[in-house]
Amino acid sequence: MLLRAISLSVLVTLLLGAPALKSTINCPENKGSLSSAQRAAVLDSINDVRRKVAKGNPKLLHPEAPTASKMNKLKYSCEYEKKALKFTESKNDNNGGWIRHTSQFRGNLDRELPKMFEDYAMKVGVASIAHDMAKLVGCAVKKNKNSTLTVHCNFDKGWNYRKTKQPFVKTGALCSECVPNGARSCDDGLCKV
Repeated sequence: MLLRAISLSVLVTLLLGAPALKSTINCPENKGSLSSAQRAAVLDSINDVRRKVAKGNPKLLHPEAPTASKMNKLKYSCEYEKKALKFTESKNDNNGGWIRHTSQFRGNLDRELPKMFEDYAMKVGVASIAHDMAKLVGCAVKKNKNSTLTVHCNFDKGWNYRKTKQPFVKTGALCSECVPNGARSCDDGLCKV
């Protein structure tokens, strides 16, 4: 089955003991699953990056970055988490071929998840996180032999300029093309889906 998903792998150090986050997203618990609170942190972090891109944030893009006319607010998908779990089980993430960005953190995973994706976007670029047509994301975690974690996320829509010859985001008045009601279907720069 051909999946229309992109992968994002981030290596983070795992240290236990942080308090859990309050919001939750429930999926079946499996080896490699994030906790409900970690799912919420991932979703919030990715949507925060998307919101900044949609608003033309010069820190992530460039000083004269335009706004996005239709940047969807992602929802968490247990189905895409399952696909991410399958990916982490089948790939050797320590060979360097699947890790697009490596960061070593001195905190624990629960504390680092909220800022992890902005760090990724700052160092690697926003296109893989901020494709404006994406609506779903699901992530999984794999513990490595060196006590680090690989966090892998799948999105329902990928972006590849070589294939599409299109930018990863359509520019225009912020939220002007949100469906069904344009800017009235907007939540702080992101289209409600």
